[in-house]
Amino acid sequence: KGVGNFTAPFLILLKFYRLEMANTTGPAVGHFG
Repeated sequence: KGVGNFTAPFLILLKFYRLEMANTTGPAVGHFG
C-alpha cells in the first residue's frame, strides 16, 4: 500500500520534470534543485 501511494505521485513528478528538462533546462534545474 505505502509503496503504491508513493510511486504514483513520484512518477507524475518525474514526468513533469522530464517535460521541463525538454523545454528549458534553466527553470527545471532551479525548480527541482
